[in-house]
Order: sequence, then C-alpha cells, then structure tokens
Amino acid sequence: MFNVNPLLYSRLSNSDKKIADFFIEHEEEVLKSSIHELAQLIGVSSSSISRFVRKINGSSFSQTKVEMAKSHMQDIYTKSSEVISLADDLEALPGKLLTQINIACEDVVRLNSQKSFEATIDLLEKAEVVYFFGVGTSGLIAVDLQQKLIKIGKKCIYHYDSNFGVLNATTTTPNDVVIAISYTGKTREILLPVRRSKENGAKVVTFTNSNANPLSKLGDVNLFVPDRDHPESRIAALFSRYEQLYMVDILFLGLCKRLVKSPERVIDNYHSLLKQMKE
Repeated sequence: MFNVNPLLYSRLSNSDKKIADFFIEHEEEVLKSSIHELAQLIGVSSSSISRFVRKINGSSFSQTKVEMAKSHMQDIYTKSSEVISLADDLEALPGKLLTQINIACEDVVRLNSQKSFEATIDLLEKAEVVYFFGVGTSGLIAVDLQQKLIKIGKKCIYHYDSNFGVLNATTTTPNDVVIAISYTGKTREILLPVRRSKENGAKVVTFTNSNANPLSKLGDVNLFVPDRDHPESRIAALFSRYEQLYMVDILFLGLCKRLVKSPERVIDNYHSLLKQMKE
C-alpha cells in the first residue's frame, strides 16, 4: 500500500498531488505499468514521477514498485480466494509467488530470534536420537529435516502413522530431542506423544504458529511461523510450508557447520553406499 504523510501531502505541488492520488487510488495500475505507461495514465511526464517517488520514498520508481508489491502481497496472502486469484495472470504468477515466498521467509526471521535457532542447533548437536512428530503436511516437513540430519550422521526416528508415533514416544530418553510440528499447535496426534516424551525427560522443539497454543506450551524451544488468522487461507498449506522448510534449512546448515568437518567425505560415503545398493 502506498501512503503519503498528510503534512507532506499538503506541501506537494498540484502535479505531485495528482501523482500521489493516482498511486493511492489505483495501486494495481501502478504495479503493472511501466513508468512511461503510468505517465500517460496520469497525464504527467516520466521525469515528474521519478522526482515524486524520490521526494516521497528516497528511491527509484522500480524500487518503489517492489516495496508496494511486498505490502500488497502481505495484505492479500492471508485470504484463500485472493491467493488463488494470483493465477489469473499466469505470466505474472511466478514473480508474484516469489514475492510472497520472500515475505513468508522474512516473517520467519521477524518472529524468531537468533538465540532460538542456536538453542535448537545446540540440542540437535547433543541429541543421541532425534524423534519427529508430525502428520499430514507437517509430516512432509518432518521427513525433509529427518533426511537431512541422517545424511550428516544423526540418528532419527519418524513414522507417518500417528499410532506408531505414540509408540515411538515411549522409547524417548533424557538424551533425546523431539521435533514436534503442527501449524495449529492443537493436533491431538502430536500433543499426546510430545507429553509422553516430556515425561521421559526428552527436550522438545516445536514448529507452530505464533499464537498461543497447547503445543508451544510444551516446548523447551519454540520456532514460529505467522498466525494468519484465516484457516481458509491454508489451502494446500502454501506459505506455512515454505516458512517451515526455510526454518529446516537454517537448522540443517547451522548444524552442518558444527558437525561436518569434511563435506566431501560425507558426500563420498553417501554415494559409496548408494553405489553398493545398485551393484
């Protein structure tokens, strides 16, 4: 959304006010138009628009459009009908989706402190076994991190079947770490094994939304994704998936830095095993 401070607006020339009014009232036109096309629509020169945006934002027209697009996407990507409407223009869809993904990842950085990531990496580094609990889409996140950790030598346990998840929880010890993943933080199939793991003395790291929920209350460390407050917007779990995978990669790379002294040796050992399987 484009805004102009009211005091500054009152001091603008008539030409600049005309540009400001168009930017505020016709955001979609501004976002999809070049500076020359926009100049024709408003009835001013291209150079007038360039001077205007530098006066208001201290940036170029293209930079102003990027910031407007980010704000625009932040407003709409909590509503499922509007998210789906992004596909109306297939040519522009890839760029719009990239903008939304960027916003999602920035939200992860905004919501989580560096200390939270470091604390999680500390726990993973010391863990004898890492247990994962997650169902549905959360299970896909669990599998992604599990596979990454196995490749760098961490013992991991995960099962898609929530019944086995509960059984796995009975084997946890104080030397183990649990990664519990649930967007709502209210999934019974996750809460039950996490509570049992806590009783056994295991440390718990949660991936959940930023609103207060039962799962985050059980976490020794909590990593958050934004709470969109629009359950209907979670069609196919579009953005929470990107956010959680971004957190997975932060944890994986941070742990690699500590555990992997020779990346080449890890890769060679991995490919050597695969080669033996094919022989």
